[in-house]
Amino acid sequence: MFHKLNLNDMNRFLSALSSAIVAITMLASCGTANQASTTIASVSQDDACISFISKAEMPIIADVDGEIYEIKALGEDAKDQETVANSVVLTPGKHVIRVKSQSGTELYKRTVYISPQEHKVVDL
Repeated sequence: MFHKLNLNDMNRFLSALSSAIVAITMLASCGTANQASTTIASVSQDDACISFISKAEMPIIADVDGEIYEIKALGEDAKDQETVANSVVLTPGKHVIRVKSQSGTELYKRTVYISPQEHKVVDL
């Protein structure tokens, strides 16, 4: 026997199903690699984001278009969820990125283009 669903139950079911599909797709497409930058899925349709990895986890100062962020570069073995959680959220477009160590040593300086929904991972 089948259970009869009303319209509200069906809407809740479809919403939960679509959320599960999006989550599975994002997890399946995520990954970091030893490249200058890697792209993985972002959560919001209107946002883009950037995060940083290095050989070892370390605090960094990221200057994005003149706005300063004190964050950490995660180690190369960081899990995707950690990388996403440690990101700077940006509007899509061209951005000037400068990264320095806490001691002031310049680690990275480039102008990058980040597409909507893109999560760029920069290997310092």
